[in-house]
Amino acid sequence: MKKSVILIIGALSLVAIIVIGLLFQRAEVYNVTIYVSEIICSGVRVGDDYYDTYFDESANVYRIDNPDNPGSQLTLAYAPGLTVDIIYEVLPFEATNQSVSFSTDPNSFIARVESATGRVFFIDEGTETFTIRANDNSNKSARVRLRAKIPEA
Repeated sequence: MKKSVILIIGALSLVAIIVIGLLFQRAEVYNVTIYVSEIICSGVRVGDDYYDTYFDESANVYRIDNPDNPGSQLTLAYAPGLTVDIIYEVLPFEATNQSVSFSTDPNSFIARVESATGRVFFIDEGTETFTIRANDNSNKSARVRLRAKIPEA
């Protein structure tokens, strides 16, 4: 009788160890980090106006698409206080950490960008390049080049 009780306890202990191991193994599978594979600048917003962007492969940057001449860069009309919101997408949509940071040359006299939101503040007319960088250590980034000029009278 004692031997059968010991065998039953031993068998149950072994089953418990196997079940616990399977649970931890399964939990490990669901803890997989999915990294950002691509960042796409889909457009920019200037006030209530939305403009699509296109990717300029020769310069490796996104530019505002000119609706009157598709495939060419649109120049924004510069006025004091001009603000532009960069609209972007992170792929894949299932990426564990989809947050990004925006940056530009800190010594620029043309424009500044808010690191967390992508809101651009033009200080003067000219061309400035902004970088969108994934915060998940994937080293993925995209660059956006914006140009603003005082309209000719």
